[in-house]
Amino acid sequence: MDEARPVYERCLTLTEMARGSNHPNVAAVLDNLGTVAHVQGKNAEAEPLLKQALTIYEKALGADHPHTARCCAKMAHACCEQGKHDLAESCCKQSLAAYEKAPNADPAGYAKALDEYATVLRKTNRADEAEKVEARARSLREKKAPADAKKP
Repeated sequence: MDEARPVYERCLTLTEMARGSNHPNVAAVLDNLGTVAHVQGKNAEAEPLLKQALTIYEKALGADHPHTARCCAKMAHACCEQGKHDLAESCCKQSLAAYEKAPNADPAGYAKALDEYATVLRKTNRADEAEKVEARARSLREKKAPADAKKP
């Protein structure tokens, strides 16, 4: 992952030059940079990158777009890891609302966002709520499983 960061940083510069700083492709590179920082355990660095990506996604694609939902869930995770549970919960709720409204939402992404919300609920001592959210995530995965089982 250490090698990825400079590549993404160069990609960011080139994409901003080619597309402008508010293009969804710029958001995608920022999103990837935030993911790299998160994987490296640098959540304090990941958060502003993901926030910037989220802002661009919201303006360019809308609040209900799957990219917006996914980025918001990633930001929730970075915030939760830093102990920013209120912000993490807010991001989770925004992500879930977007997944629920998105016409072509990825069920796996939606389930992952539900899992993140359940994590926040557990970290804020709301295990009963977390169990209900986890059950929703399981249900989504089970609905998807039969179709996946048919693939060679």
